Amino acid sequence: MIWENIIRRIDAVYCLLKHLRDTRGLSTSDKSSYYRSVLIVLYSIVEGLTYELVKKNTNSPDHIFEKIFKYTKVCDIHSSILGTSSNVNLYRKNKADLGVDDEGATFARYNLFLKHKGVVNKAQYETLNWIRKERNKLHVQGLKESDVNYTKAKTKRVSRAINFLVKKV
Repeated sequence: MIWENIIRRIDAVYCLLKHLRDTRGLSTSDKSSYYRSVLIVLYSIVEGLTYELVKKNTNSPDHIFEKIFKYTKVCDIHSSILGTSSNVNLYRKNKADLGVDDEGATFARYNLFLKHKGVVNKAQYETLNWIRKERNKLHVQGLKESDVNYTKAKTKRVSRAINFLVKKV
């Protein structure tokens, strides 16, 4: 299923880049907007391939990234019993395994896992980490400057990462 999704996304990238190439007189800002759209799609491909690579290279017990804490509600104590202004909730702290498919298993953790298992080398890890950071810049609420720094060079860099990931998956 992942390959069909990747092919559809690559087709979308091709259409965007073809339209960009065929449209004359675009401002730098307009070109950046096209590249932003292309990069959003490419980032999703990289993250999906990274996830597939982690899954391919993990078996029990390797599929566990780390121990985390989960909290389970034990009971509520009504404020009138304690003489407090609000109810008190008691929780039990339990250790749990954070695995490949669990919530909290993030792109950053996948990258670290691949690095620590020797699936990607240092340069590849740095590229994946750069892609993760660039992808995170797409969160509009986190922008502190004008959002116009999307270029053909970034598109090529991400495409090279897709190429090495496809060969590994």
